[in-house]
Amino acid sequence: MLLAPVADERILRGAAASIQVTWDDQHGEPVAAGGAVTVRVQKADGTDVVAAGSSTSGSNPYVRALTATQTATLEALTATWTDASNSATRTTRVDVADRFFFSRAYAEQVETALADDSKYSDTAFRRARLETEIECEKVCGVAFVPRYSRVVVDGSDDRELLLPHRALRRIRSVREYTSASAYTEYTAAELAAIAVKADGRILRPASALFTGGDANIVVEYEHGYDAPPRDLVHAAIQRCRYRLNMELNQDFADFTSVRGSDGTSYEIAGAIDDVEQRQVFRVYMRYAEGRFTAASRSFDFDPSRGSLFHGGRR
Repeated sequence: MLLAPVADERILRGAAASIQVTWDDQHGEPVAAGGAVTVRVQKADGTDVVAAGSSTSGSNPYVRALTATQTATLEALTATWTDASNSATRTTRVDVADRFFFSRAYAEQVETALADDSKYSDTAFRRARLETEIECEKVCGVAFVPRYSRVVVDGSDDRELLLPHRALRRIRSVREYTSASAYTEYTAAELAAIAVKADGRILRPASALFTGGDANIVVEYEHGYDAPPRDLVHAAIQRCRYRLNMELNQDFADFTSVRGSDGTSYEIAGAIDDVEQRQVFRVYMRYAEGRFTAASRSFDFDPSRGSLFHGGRR
């Protein structure tokens, strides 16, 4: 199963935005490109949002503005930046999401220290927030805001197919490939007939199957809850603050006891941040995948599709 790479930026659906790239030398250090930098921006299916050769502004970072129309749908965008002097390229990935876990203004209400603009720049805050959201979703196994994904999966030769995300919202497209370039795309009626399950399963009508094969089906879909619960938002804000201060917190993580000159050992209580971070992950685990199952779910002896025995449904 092929998943999209982690995004370099996350922007809001339906809002004008700017995406950017920093040009680096062979050692990964920032250095201006040799010539003018152009960009092409594509959706996951290869459709152009910004045509190849389009201009940029700024000078390391190089910036491209996107209109609200260009960000109108949930997407996973790929920007390919090209140096006109030698055709060298850089690639960045942009996640167009329905919302963020929290705004900076709200984070400053919860963690008043974050209001120090001289210490926490907007750029640093946004980077830490993105890292926090990605980490939280990985830990919990679910997106807490509506998001887009495009995956390549093995056909099941069954009416049921398991996708890698929970909280499925809708299926946007399905393609069944018979070769690297030949495929059949499901019609609007066929898409509408697919039953979407919150646990990540999709089911075709009884008379239809997902054609069996290796990596032969491409599914585009939207997933994620409408918004994260309040306790998780507050935990994520604490985690974001911790990430911004990570270099300051490192000293506390290196030891838990100290030995005096007379040989006596003294235990040191955990740092406040360590206690807070344990609490953060306790909150995360309340929402982690597999922690809870709906009481109304019917019980049967059929093996799970993703189980060791993988026997399929009878």
